[in-house]
Amino acid sequence: MRNRTRYLVLTVSLFSICFFMVVLVTAVASAQAASFSGASSYSSQDREQETPDATVTARPTHTPEPGDDKGTKTPEPGDDKGTKTPEAGDDNGTETPDPGDHKGTKTPEPGDDEGTKTPEPGDTKGADDSNHPAQFEDKWQKTDKQVKEGQSNHSWVWGNSIATKVENYAEGQNGQREVEYFDKARMELTNPNSGSVTNGLLVKELISGKLQLGNNSFESRGAGASVHVAGDDNAANPGPTYQSLKKVASLELDKASEKALGKEVEDALDQDGNVSRIAPPAVVKNVYYDNTLKHNIPDVFWNFMNQPGTVWDKSSGRYVPNNKLFNWMDVMGLPLTEAYWTTTLVGGQLKPVLVQAFERRVLTYTPSNPTQYQVEMGNVGMHYYTWRYGQR
Repeated sequence: MRNRTRYLVLTVSLFSICFFMVVLVTAVASAQAASFSGASSYSSQDREQETPDATVTARPTHTPEPGDDKGTKTPEPGDDKGTKTPEAGDDNGTETPDPGDHKGTKTPEPGDDEGTKTPEPGDTKGADDSNHPAQFEDKWQKTDKQVKEGQSNHSWVWGNSIATKVENYAEGQNGQREVEYFDKARMELTNPNSGSVTNGLLVKELISGKLQLGNNSFESRGAGASVHVAGDDNAANPGPTYQSLKKVASLELDKASEKALGKEVEDALDQDGNVSRIAPPAVVKNVYYDNTLKHNIPDVFWNFMNQPGTVWDKSSGRYVPNNKLFNWMDVMGLPLTEAYWTTTLVGGQLKPVLVQAFERRVLTYTPSNPTQYQVEMGNVGMHYYTWRYGQR
């Protein structure tokens, strides 16, 4: 009996020792695992602190130098990087356009001066906005960004950029001012401190032959520009030139017309500036009369000048529909002439085109064009640039 008791005590003791050993081993293993886990977490935190965010460690973007063709990106709409800006008087300032580059190209429109095609929706040909004052870009984007991106139902207001220049102007800073020529007009920054952008009286200069170099300073360039007002600018075009308009334009508060509201436009103008009565190719009626220079404006032009449309709002970074596109007095100026029917060569084809000259712009109406492009701004900026600098 005593031996059996001793055996039982020994068995219990051995079992207790084994149980204790298992508990001890388990505790040690857990402590090591916890220690290892803590070390891993610390190292991971260290790495996060030492390694910058991926957007910071990305390879630096290459900044293109003039003439450098490396590292540049495909321009997004409104992107103003990477193109060269011509200097004042620089005849060779424009580069050969790369795909997506818009500088120096002509705004494609039906009835345009070179008879080019209608831009398709999403066509990326628009103004180049590189290295010009922000005020110019803002003004261009408001009305033309959406045309460039196929988001509008109106034609170009400014068109493509031709050149940015510094020109002499008596009232400018140090006798100079920065300007930018577009197909349709010219933007001017005479007083950089005010930030006010003006729209040159280019049509008045082209018709009069007087180049304006200050508020009251002019340089005579002859009898007027022999550039065609609309259509193809070549000898085969029978349409009027700016010089032709001199016979009917109110340059000195003269050559007034009678108020003829509701009257159909039936007068035609030839290349010699002669007016004749015709059977008009489309029904167009006068709806507005300007009491300053005393000329009528027909419905097709008046509606275009006052049309609502989609504009680009810089502050919100989005398109805003059903807004007034522009102030017509600011963009057009006063009407210098009546509206006249002309026979004009467009893309090698003779077409009837209604033309009216304003102080800053020319409007054309081509009944055979697609609706969006029946009324267009004439390529006054291009015509003036050709007249002033002898180049396109």
